[in-house]
Amino acid sequence: MNMLNRIIAMVTCLLLTAGHKTPHAGRVVPITDTSNDLKQLCVLEVSSAQANEVSEFDSAVFLPGGNTLITGIGGAHYGGVLYWDLKTQKVTRDLTVYERGVYQVHSTKDGKWLLGVSAEHALFWRADLGVLLGGLHPNGLARYTRHGALTPDGRYFAVSGESFIDAGNERFTRIYDIRTEKYKSRPKLGTILACSPDGDTIVSCAGKNSLIYSIKKDRVTRRVEATEWKAAQFSPDGSKLAALRTGEVEVLGTLDWAQRGPITGSFNEDSCLQFLNHGQQIAISHYAGRSSKVGILDIFEVATGSRLSHTEFNEPIRVIIASPDQSLLAIVMRTRVEVFEANLARK
Repeated sequence: MNMLNRIIAMVTCLLLTAGHKTPHAGRVVPITDTSNDLKQLCVLEVSSAQANEVSEFDSAVFLPGGNTLITGIGGAHYGGVLYWDLKTQKVTRDLTVYERGVYQVHSTKDGKWLLGVSAEHALFWRADLGVLLGGLHPNGLARYTRHGALTPDGRYFAVSGESFIDAGNERFTRIYDIRTEKYKSRPKLGTILACSPDGDTIVSCAGKNSLIYSIKKDRVTRRVEATEWKAAQFSPDGSKLAALRTGEVEVLGTLDWAQRGPITGSFNEDSCLQFLNHGQQIAISHYAGRSSKVGILDIFEVATGSRLSHTEFNEPIRVIIASPDQSLLAIVMRTRVEVFEANLARK
């Protein structure tokens, strides 16, 4: 374990124009009637977080209550975290981490602790203080920690990525115990995709196989052979797991791991998943084609697989995230974040 020594306090706030609406906002295309439209609440934009440094949105997470959205941003030589007040659409805190980007941001259930996954570190901090408390370099080698998960109770976080050694690239996974400040285990899990609401189960993809791993048992409890999941997410109550592979999303029951029926579409390795309406609906992103710059968001009824809404954006979608109470939906793209009410009518 290699703890960072620096403690970074929040810096000067960045104020953006309140109520500003971009002409590039998503165009909602209803499937049946207007009751199924997404209602846009606000658009957040960031053009520069540092002098002569153009930044991009990489990730986001809501704090409990849904009034604050935390976004990870980054550029060629800069990374940081912005706290947004959604009512005023202003940045209230700017936390600089001095790395190339914060690719993922995760929150505990109570919103007290946050985990950020940057290019070379797993960073953790107190959300209410807005102060970086420390970070972990997985092994002191040159590594990319591109994926991570934080258990909702804040006990463990897991990171995965690649290390660069003389013999070539090596994939790694680390489970870190926040209370003891020690690594709990170093399982060979591949890319971490999701963590269950009870904080015990991690879903990952290792090569051509997908794995279900128990933190408490410290072992793989289920192996899905010849199935390469690209993304995964648990429903809020943990009863369902949505797992994406090219062309379809499987919805599995977590008690028997039986498939509840696939949702098919032009999904790919860049697609994102997000359960809505307490697990009854699911949002899935994709794009019109490899050469297309159009990002597409489709929302489906989980029980029937029927599509409720189809929304097109002028940029590919990087992240979909819902507020803890499932009432808000944030769509993260390179240059902006659009926030919607997630109250689609059910068919």
